[in-house]
Amino acid sequence: CVSHRGFFTCLSQDGSCYDDLKYIWLQGRQVWTYCHLYRNVERFHTPEILNAAIKGGAFLLSHARVSPGSRKCAFVVRRGGAAVKVQRSMFSECFYVLAMDELWRVTGEERYKVRERD
Repeated sequence: CVSHRGFFTCLSQDGSCYDDLKYIWLQGRQVWTYCHLYRNVERFHTPEILNAAIKGGAFLLSHARVSPGSRKCAFVVRRGGAAVKVQRSMFSECFYVLAMDELWRVTGEERYKVRERD
């Protein structure tokens, strides 16, 4: 479910959203999955899959980082992207980098190319 940019991942069995918090590692994982499928599985090479990945990537670029220029990503953000919780673990950052790498591979756009090595 893509709404307010990014993905709602807390869904009940009937598909309704029971929590509108957005976990950054899940956002990154979703973007990576869509891009990977788009690149590698012919039946998923569709404009809808690519569009969902790009919209998810835009959400990550706008809201994942704790502050502009920071390498630290929030663990969870509100519906509109405001950080709720930041953890010391690096899972959010790992999935952020994986998502950006796959977006770069799919689109070739430099804005997705991750330059940080630290």
